[in-house]
Amino acid sequence: MLLLCLQVKKNAAQNIFTQSAPRVVEAVLAATEMHAPPASLPKPANLTRIANRVRRQLRPQDPQDLDLMYIYILLQLDNSFMQENMPEFNSIDVDAAGHRYLLLYTDHQLELLGKAKTWYMDATFRVVNRPWMQLFTINCFIRSGTHMKQVLLMYCFMSSKRKADYYEVLRTVDHLLSDQIKLQSFVVGFEAALWRALQHRFPAYTIQGCVFHWTQAVYRKVQELGLQRANNEQGDVFSFIRQVIALPFLPPEHVEETFHHLDRKANNGQLDSLIEYVWRQWIRNRTFPVKNWSVFMLSVRKNNDLEGWHNRINSRVNRSGKVPFYLLLVELYGEAKNIPLIARLLSEGKMERINRKRYSKLNGKLFKAWEDYNNRVMTTTQLLRACASLYWPTTE
Repeated sequence: MLLLCLQVKKNAAQNIFTQSAPRVVEAVLAATEMHAPPASLPKPANLTRIANRVRRQLRPQDPQDLDLMYIYILLQLDNSFMQENMPEFNSIDVDAAGHRYLLLYTDHQLELLGKAKTWYMDATFRVVNRPWMQLFTINCFIRSGTHMKQVLLMYCFMSSKRKADYYEVLRTVDHLLSDQIKLQSFVVGFEAALWRALQHRFPAYTIQGCVFHWTQAVYRKVQELGLQRANNEQGDVFSFIRQVIALPFLPPEHVEETFHHLDRKANNGQLDSLIEYVWRQWIRNRTFPVKNWSVFMLSVRKNNDLEGWHNRINSRVNRSGKVPFYLLLVELYGEAKNIPLIARLLSEGKMERINRKRYSKLNGKLFKAWEDYNNRVMTTTQLLRACASLYWPTTE
């Protein structure tokens, strides 16, 4: 039993980040000849606790507060760990009026970011701990022929998420890039602070709102107003709600006129409240103009690739309890180092962006409806009904 515990400690010390504690224990047990009676063997759960205790002692200490000198000293003390485990990671530690931002990237990621025409942005809070509020990320498509895949090109830990915070992050990223960047547009969710920062820092570039986030926001309002039951009955209310949710699929110049047509059809207080919400939050919102959330004739309409990465990273490192800061860095570094392999597989035609059959079929039907509309085969009202019959928000 003692030898077993010692072996678990040894293996745990050799795998402080690369293998979970249960996997360490399983490997030790599998490689050990069990001559002792079963009752004398330690429980796997106890061995797992031993492994975790050893690993906690060996891991670098996580930052705990935002004091400039405190974090600076911590990062300096752990510089040897960074060099040994993440030698190609560059880091920029920004302090702005007491708020902190830590940017991480490789030279290759930065090179690809400068070549990208569209930046896709999102954030996750589930994998970060104090003093960080969220992990903000920028990713882009890399292509080879007809094959393409989204990859993450910039990581930023943020202690706050006001407009001023996003502006500092964007300014820092902008200064890292040359004047010859290819950037033309952004695809983001509907976070007002980020939009205002983008509008301030990059006024000449287009901001495209993610239709998935738009429809999710409206559907949450449907649920809040108690319309879900009537919606599930698939009668007139169901048809009305679907048409409201399909507004982003219309040409931007026809959205407001069509909205007023729907407004006149609202025949109860709940639908009136839904219409009022859409009017106030989306039609008349100066931060999110209609032209920026209309997805008419756009093939890439959602941030699903980035959402998928967040789900994957959350499930990979967010097992139970808090995620150690440096464990997360190791995961992010692994993602960064995997980019050249992804590029090679794309060039060999062995990897591409996953388009589910259902989504590809939906995409084809939407473009057919848009083409009919452009060819005057279909009116605006008919286009709205066609898109409403095709698209419905999911919980992806």
